Amino acid sequence: MESFLLSSSQSKRLLAVTEVLSDEIVRVPSVDGMGIGSWVSFANGTKGVVLHFDKSLATVGLVGDQRSSISRNIDAHLMSETPVPLRIPTVPFNTDHPTSPSSFLSTGVPVVDLLLKKFVREGMTVGIYGPDALPDFSSSTKSTNVIMFPSRDNPPKSGIEMYLDLFRAAKAAMNSQRQSVQTLLVVDFRGFENACKSIEYQSGHFLPVSAKSLVASVLQLSHGSLSVIAAFNHKQEFDHEAEQSVDIGIELIGGHVTNLIPLLARFALKKVPSSGEEMLVQRIVEGSRFKQSVAEKEAIKMFVDYWEKEDVDSFDTMMRVLPKVAKVVSIDGRAGMKYMLMRSLCVLPFNKTSKLNSAPVAVFPKEFVTTVEMEAPELLDEVSSVIDSLGEVPIELRNSVDSMLYQIRYKFEITNPLV
Repeated sequence: MESFLLSSSQSKRLLAVTEVLSDEIVRVPSVDGMGIGSWVSFANGTKGVVLHFDKSLATVGLVGDQRSSISRNIDAHLMSETPVPLRIPTVPFNTDHPTSPSSFLSTGVPVVDLLLKKFVREGMTVGIYGPDALPDFSSSTKSTNVIMFPSRDNPPKSGIEMYLDLFRAAKAAMNSQRQSVQTLLVVDFRGFENACKSIEYQSGHFLPVSAKSLVASVLQLSHGSLSVIAAFNHKQEFDHEAEQSVDIGIELIGGHVTNLIPLLARFALKKVPSSGEEMLVQRIVEGSRFKQSVAEKEAIKMFVDYWEKEDVDSFDTMMRVLPKVAKVVSIDGRAGMKYMLMRSLCVLPFNKTSKLNSAPVAVFPKEFVTTVEMEAPELLDEVSSVIDSLGEVPIELRNSVDSMLYQIRYKFEITNPLV
């Protein structure tokens, strides 16, 4: 974008506010050297950025605490400060380090603490949606440069500031990525589009870059050492932008758990083999995708077999049991018990929750621990010993665990097929 650098005489040229459209938008006369993104300074200390201009008038978005005190005929002048680059942010393609297309992980609940272990290293885009507040990612990604939008240290006070801050955040992330710094750009798009629509309504003009175009371009920034986490109000919002922006789509929908971040983080303990974490994530991903496919079939009146409904019911119940199991996993110090609890979530079929009251869900983990201690103490000790020495569970031993799980499932109301 061309930079409009003004001489000192031009920068002091006084303008008079001709119209106050709102406490965020005013109009001033156009002058030579003015362009989209040019800065305007007002006598009360408020600054503004030019969003639209023609031969006679310029529409200016205001920033700063004193913006509501702007009135007609107040003095202002065009500043020589470098204009804000209000253009679609894009990552230049590096032929020396080509990257694959961004992959999208869409989740109904934040599971990022666990998933970041992989995705933040691979230049991925993770979409999360729902009402929960975004967590403080910097606490779990100390080796990563975390850039938050909106900023928590200096949150935007208006829609204009929010709009400008997104450009700044994208630019900072791209600069960090160019320096090969592991970077995580966390953007909260909830409320962003409505704020942009409000600006356009007040000013009577479209923004230089529309909200949808800006969102779609930010989602595509992930590559190399730069990953993006984007929060939306609803799954449909993410799906719409993902369809516009990516070549690969992965969906993860966890409908019952309100916040899986601290929950799944409890599994990320030294005495749990990495394969245990991976199999749990795989179970959630596969179950979520299957549930989505069944929902799509039902939506278009296609036949859904009874076993498909049973698999969806089992997955929903497993997601309800998951936080209860995580609590026990975080307390029990035996590596074998941790592994067996996680494995139970992956292989056991669970009954539909409508057949049960809340008690079987709540008591399952403790009943499981007691039953394993009584029914398979030797196997428990063997698994713990192998994990402590090798860090993994060989396939033969894993098969023995699975066989034991199927034998004891009749002892729990939540997994008993005869209930």
